[in-house]
Amino acid sequence: ELPLAMMLLAHIRLVSYRQFQKFRRYVPLAAFILGALLTPTMDFVNQTLVAVPLIVLYELGIILAFLVRPRQRKPPVV
Repeated sequence: ELPLAMMLLAHIRLVSYRQFQKFRRYVPLAAFILGALLTPTMDFVNQTLVAVPLIVLYELGIILAFLVRPRQRKPPVV
């Protein structure tokens, strides 16, 4: 769902793919914090099993947001 939500936000021009790229450095930290909150045990293996797919899905969302970005229209040649 994360890549589709990111693509939708980019499509309606609420967020650009460049803004997602700027936030990229914080995604691993946020993913591991979310993994720590969602897993019942506090071991690193379970946190990693939650965090790594979130990071991969975020990167996929950046690619999809890039694909639906608004195109620059060229002025007509007269």
